[in-house]
Amino acid sequence: MSTTQHMPRMISCNGPVYCSRYHRRGAIMVCTLLALTLLVGLIFYVYNTGSVMNRRLDLQNAADATAISGANWMARSMNVVAMDNVATSRLMAAVVVLDSLPLSVEMALTEATSWQQGLSDQLLLRSIPQTKDGKLVNDGLKALVERMAAQVDLLTSVDMVLKTFPMESATTWQVAGEVSPYGTLWQACISLDELSQMTVQSAGPLAQQSAVGWGDCATLRPRRRSCRRFCPRSPPIAPLSTTIGP
Repeated sequence: MSTTQHMPRMISCNGPVYCSRYHRRGAIMVCTLLALTLLVGLIFYVYNTGSVMNRRLDLQNAADATAISGANWMARSMNVVAMDNVATSRLMAAVVVLDSLPLSVEMALTEATSWQQGLSDQLLLRSIPQTKDGKLVNDGLKALVERMAAQVDLLTSVDMVLKTFPMESATTWQVAGEVSPYGTLWQACISLDELSQMTVQSAGPLAQQSAVGWGDCATLRPRRRSCRRFCPRSPPIAPLSTTIGP
């Protein structure tokens, strides 16, 4: 019997080829190892890609938190300066009004007193005819006299208060022998100006501290609850100078 009858026959493009079971041993294992190698490489590739994307998102969140926190602090500082300017303008306007108030009250009191006296004299003359229309005019003059009397009483009370009130201590900028500003309203304006200058000086360092703190929280501890508030591990800032002006 021929030995070629016990060998399996395989068909290839080159014609009949004969091989033994010994030559085919381990072929599936090699394919399996290659497939596992590719699968493990694919798994690590997907994991690495996801890790890189997560890190990129964390860095983007940190950059956004840093920019928003710093800009937010700068905006609040500028709001403080704006409100200080509004309060200063109101105080200056109050200085003008209070300075002119004693004279204006005195002039209004003199005018109201003159009107009251003139209307009272007109009623005493009895020159208005005693007719229906004359009675209406007479009643109108009496009503005007009563209104003038009420205004004179009110202006007299205000005038007495203004004469006893030390207006100079509130609205005067400079008094001989005293340190300027002398008036309390001007001192309030100077205090508001100093507050605005201190706010401007501290805006940059505080904005930087806030930005670094929130950036650190978003980068190193993005999921901790403690980072919902201001990060306590922000670097300290240098003390600010308290000297105002040149």
